[in-house]
Amino acid sequence: MTHVESALANFSPFVDDGVCITLPDLTIENASDKVSITHHGEVLDITRDKDGLKHARTLVDEMTGAADEASAAIHTIAAACLISLQNDAECIPDKIKIKPTIELPGDPFS
Repeated sequence: MTHVESALANFSPFVDDGVCITLPDLTIENASDKVSITHHGEVLDITRDKDGLKHARTLVDEMTGAADEASAAIHTIAAACLISLQNDAECIPDKIKIKPTIELPGDPFS
């Protein structure tokens, strides 16, 4: 199992704030309120709510049978999100408020 396959296999969505998986042309950021997938500069967010459940379903359908590594990774992440959201479907809200990203001012080492 490669490093990439291992990272994807052990991915638990909506659990680890700040956990990031970086692959060529693809970055996956995990937070308690959303999973962000950045591919070629485009950001896809799967939120931990009913909208995110719909989005995860759509991504899984669209990426099924994907041939390239990035699309297969997006399918794997979306499928993990879908399973998590389906398991919590009774208690997830219709829409959540996303926590703001904290940006630190300037370079702390300059």
